[in-house]
Amino acid sequence: MGLYQDIDQAIKQAFDTDLFDAVKTVELVLVTQNYDPANDTPNEAITKVSTRAVVGTVDNSMVDGEVVQLHDTEFTILQSELAATPKLADAIEVDGISFSLNTIIADPADVTWTIIGRAV
Repeated sequence: MGLYQDIDQAIKQAFDTDLFDAVKTVELVLVTQNYDPANDTPNEAITKVSTRAVVGTVDNSMVDGEVVQLHDTEFTILQSELAATPKLADAIEVDGISFSLNTIIADPADVTWTIIGRAV
């Protein structure tokens, strides 16, 4: 197995064991902007993708008071379990709460997404 697969497998195992209490099923709400030339109007297509994420509080070192605030929520999602790339226009829904996405960071190995969201 290559290094990427080793890291991915280790994190998947952690999601299933050590991090089990912090892992929740979330829905990434993908918003795609389209243009309808027949009506000369823009429109949105919304697709929901279910995945799992470690849900927690934002690390204080990330708080800047503007883009990332103290009461924001951090989601860590395995890239291999998500068939889409999140964008700032998207949202995350978990436990009946919708979160707008403020920050999306891929780790250097491209194994996880760290997403900062704010409840709306």
